[in-house]
Amino acid sequence: MNKKTTKRLVAGALSISSLIALNSCNKKVIEGYEDISSSTSIIDTTKGVSTTLSSDEDIATCKNEADECFVSETYSVPTTKYEDDTTTTKTYYDDEKLLVCTDDNFNISDELSNKINKAINNFGKDRVSFDVYDLETGNSFYYNLDETFNGACIVKPGIVMYLCKLADNGLIDLNETLAYEGDVTGGSGYLNGYYNGYYASYGQRFTLLELMYHTLYYSDNNAYRLLHHYIVNSSYYDGYSAYMDSINATSLKTSKDSIWVRKAQAKDGVNVMMDLYNMQNECFNTVNVDEVFVDGNSISKIAGKSEITYGQLPYYIMRDGKYDYIEKETGNLSITKTGFVSGSGSLSCRNLISISYGKRTYLICLLTKGNDENLRKSTVNKVLSLLNEVINEYDEYTKENDKVLVKIMYD
Repeated sequence: MNKKTTKRLVAGALSISSLIALNSCNKKVIEGYEDISSSTSIIDTTKGVSTTLSSDEDIATCKNEADECFVSETYSVPTTKYEDDTTTTKTYYDDEKLLVCTDDNFNISDELSNKINKAINNFGKDRVSFDVYDLETGNSFYYNLDETFNGACIVKPGIVMYLCKLADNGLIDLNETLAYEGDVTGGSGYLNGYYNGYYASYGQRFTLLELMYHTLYYSDNNAYRLLHHYIVNSSYYDGYSAYMDSINATSLKTSKDSIWVRKAQAKDGVNVMMDLYNMQNECFNTVNVDEVFVDGNSISKIAGKSEITYGQLPYYIMRDGKYDYIEKETGNLSITKTGFVSGSGSLSCRNLISISYGKRTYLICLLTKGNDENLRKSTVNKVLSLLNEVINEYDEYTKENDKVLVKIMYD
């Protein structure tokens, strides 16, 4: 079985001057968390390349849950179908086990392997990719890591995380305000009336903190566009670019010309969540959590705390974000950012990046593209459910083999 190459990286141990010492902040162990930043693995990646497609090309009529926009061109649905679980023999896919595990001594059951293979084959082998990284052992379960996808809204956390690092180092003030540019980018968002009929006024000013909140909580495309413009039009874009490279998430790095990426890879999504996890113990300055946003919410309500650090800010916002496929399918608590584009065109997708807390703590990225929207949704739900079964089987395996594990607690 092929192994995925990994390398040991200490979070923040960088020599890139353009990062302006962002990752060199003094570490403080946050109550309820164990500092694992010096003992975890970050997956070494083959870096993808961001396209420079103009964000104006994303403007179209949006519908349903679209994070970006509806695209009219279509993919054909795969013609090869497979029998359902009740009629397929146990050895049907024995010669073609698609799931790869970096632990050579572990094999998932034939029954579960068959189910995973059927879900992938029914959707299309080149149209789905996933990476599941076990924080406790450093092993991974993955499929089709070299394929590239439309990233959609899973690019948003990287921008917010970098801004939090700037703020923690005193380089920007999250109380700074930006003027709303109007409903320029279609799709989801509170500020454009997508939820509850609220419409922000052109020129209305919002703090960076509130824009970060809307970007991650509601996946607000117009709020995100403002944050992207803020970085691009400042002296910090090169630092952001170097930061994304340093955490091995290059394929999720947006360009100066586009707020989206079109060649996202699953392993890079896992690495973004790795840095989100580590940020909680790397930054120590606290955020003003009292600001009440236009939806009546505040960071203090979200976190249930009167004080959090800049490193915890994106973590808590994403914990209670608007969409969470993992919690719906498995019941596991998770810190998740989703992304989806409606329709069945070349940019259509349903994606997620997540820290999932079940019996074990896992970092997950799942990417899809094309096909009918309902098939895409059902496939994502099915794959997540099956990956949860893989995790449970692996948990039993580690217990039986007396593996020494570090228990990572959820706050």
